[in-house]
Amino acid sequence: MAQPSATAPARPRFLSVFRSFAPVVLAPSLAWLYFEFQYGKLGTHLFLNGFRADGADAFFRLMTRGGEAVAIVPVFVLLAVFVSWRSALAVGLSSILVLIAVGILKQLIFPDSLRPTGLIDSEALHLVEGVNMHKNHSFPSGHTMAAYAWTLSALFFLRAPLFSVLLPLMALAIGLSRIYLSQHFLVDVAAGAWLGSLIGWGTTRWVSGWSAAWLDRKIRAMST
Repeated sequence: MAQPSATAPARPRFLSVFRSFAPVVLAPSLAWLYFEFQYGKLGTHLFLNGFRADGADAFFRLMTRGGEAVAIVPVFVLLAVFVSWRSALAVGLSSILVLIAVGILKQLIFPDSLRPTGLIDSEALHLVEGVNMHKNHSFPSGHTMAAYAWTLSALFFLRAPLFSVLLPLMALAIGLSRIYLSQHFLVDVAAGAWLGSLIGWGTTRWVSGWSAAWLDRKIRAMST
């Protein structure tokens, strides 16, 4: 039997990625089902908003940036330089599709969905200093969608075992940051986890089928 070439491009690992991400996709949904039954939408947010710890404000304020271009663009560049153009394009395209989907969902389908500060008196909430609060377009959480999409897409191509733990936990932490900062309800994050994962999964399957040889090269290899 012929052995695979040592220089053959690494292909995505769909089953492995599914196993890594399934727990962090299911966790927000299962938590929402439980807390919704116990406390309702507003009661759930007030309950979760009551959990505080030293350093948590700074931690979640930083983590929430993982769902923004300030984090995604450097990831795109690093993947193109050190892994392959295919991996970078998977992350970039999944992020663009998330942006389009978020715009459609927030502006056209759920335009009247209010965020926690639009439904709950700010005096009843612990708000983190320096965070620009929003009141409208709550459903779904765009940061969560972006985080799950790009981390899942990246994991298809990053084979070190550490990434199989780090990237799913990062996506979950970014989603939780939106609740901690009172920018979203738990249901917004649960929906964002599913939608972002589906977009990341579908986009990566699509990109992995492209046959151009240059896609499996990286910037450093192409410049030598």
